[in-house]
Amino acid sequence: MKLRINVVCIIERKGKILLGRKTPGVGPYPGKWLIPGGGINLSKESTDEAMKRETLEETGLRVTAFTRMFFNEDVTERHGETVRLVFLYYKITDVRDWSACRPGDDLAEIKWFSFAELTRIPIPEVSRRLYHQLGYIA
Repeated sequence: MKLRINVVCIIERKGKILLGRKTPGVGPYPGKWLIPGGGINLSKESTDEAMKRETLEETGLRVTAFTRMFFNEDVTERHGETVRLVFLYYKITDVRDWSACRPGDDLAEIKWFSFAELTRIPIPEVSRRLYHQLGYIA
């Protein structure tokens, strides 16, 4: 089983959360709505640097303030192989320019969702557990 360490970024603004939908057939959780983030290159960057890079690559947003939160894990399939994913969660509290928000990297689209909408869109189980833990959903 492969191990992959990821940074994931909870971006809230005006009572909504920013999620990206994976391109069908790409990576773990294809076609699902996810918190922006991705893998860390531990030989070249810190976790904070990876978080800023992934946020910029996937959303176009340049992080200026953040909080480290907690971690979680999941076991899933990726390209026909079982992978253990470790997630390091960050909460993004400010960015340089909110109007720069756009989908990038392996996201087909990004969208702001109200917390009530989170139960009506396709999300992975690991995200469902996170939203419950944060009090976004019952």
